Amino acid sequence: MHETIKGVTEDMEELRFNTIAKLMTYYNFLVKQERVSQEEVEVYLKLLAPFAPHMTEEIWEMIGNEFSIHTSSWPQYDEELIVKDVITIPVQVNGKLRATLAVSKEEVGNERMIHERAEKEEGVIKFLEGKSVKKFIYVPGKVVNFVVA
Repeated sequence: MHETIKGVTEDMEELRFNTIAKLMTYYNFLVKQERVSQEEVEVYLKLLAPFAPHMTEEIWEMIGNEFSIHTSSWPQYDEELIVKDVITIPVQVNGKLRATLAVSKEEVGNERMIHERAEKEEGVIKFLEGKSVKKFIYVPGKVVNFVVA
């Protein structure tokens, strides 16, 4: 929720156009949940309101709010709750993207484990077969690159 609030707020401030994609990602997350809190629904509606004012106003009233959604305060995010537990690291062979690794923050510093996981990726295996790895480059948390000949 906090990641979505931050993303939508920044998109609107900077007039970027990826806002609806962020809202859809959050919506897809919410519909998969067994339960959704009143706060989550209200935050979602507030973020959607500038783009769908009439619909959000109707839903806002249906869920028991007396005053207009457009007079409610914009949701605030907590930066501490946005910290991601998983980082996606691109895996390259000779500088070309061949796969990505989802790595926990704790695993980022374990170069050997990253190396082992990266060379087992399906998109990487076929580019390493029959070739010798001249150099393995790992920039922690940023990129993995196999230099082969």
